[in-house]
Amino acid sequence: MRLVGAVLRLLGARSHAARLAALIAIAAAGFAWWQGQSTAAPLPGNTQSARVSRVFDGDTVEIILTNGETQRVRLAWVDAPEHDQPYGDAAKSTLTALLLGREVSVLPAGPQHDRYGRLLAQIAIQGRDAGEAQLQAGMAWHYVQYARKDQPGDAYTSYANAEAGARTQQQGLWQQVNPMPPWQHRKAGRQ
Repeated sequence: MRLVGAVLRLLGARSHAARLAALIAIAAAGFAWWQGQSTAAPLPGNTQSARVSRVFDGDTVEIILTNGETQRVRLAWVDAPEHDQPYGDAAKSTLTALLLGREVSVLPAGPQHDRYGRLLAQIAIQGRDAGEAQLQAGMAWHYVQYARKDQPGDAYTSYANAEAGARTQQQGLWQQVNPMPPWQHRKAGRQ
């Protein structure tokens, strides 16, 4: 219900940008749903069950594990636009629609934590990989710089194909002529 309220508030906002972000999020969520199940292999091994309690942006969530512990999780191998970039709010809205309040499976990936202390992990909902869903909806880039080293081959191929499909179909951020990847945006902000 909170999600529906948030989308309705955005749709009723005075700002054209906020209304556009809400419409893009709704369209992207519908497209992601329409695309169906992930083509990546199911999450194996040391997968944990959790509930997503908060979405920070298009690639970072907070989960509550079954033991009650909360943890901030960064989706492994994807990088979504920052809040101050085009499609930053839409990426967050799309991930919110997919995960907020839902039971998920969490599989730690590669190096277990990033430099900010977030757990790097794949998150799946009903067998569907959330990172791949963000790529399919055009709400993130495949973070090849890290994926090349740590991502299993079948998942790497699925993620690469998901991004390529979104680019070809001009989904989400790929509607822009020359979108700036978030890592370049962050680097420009540090200079």
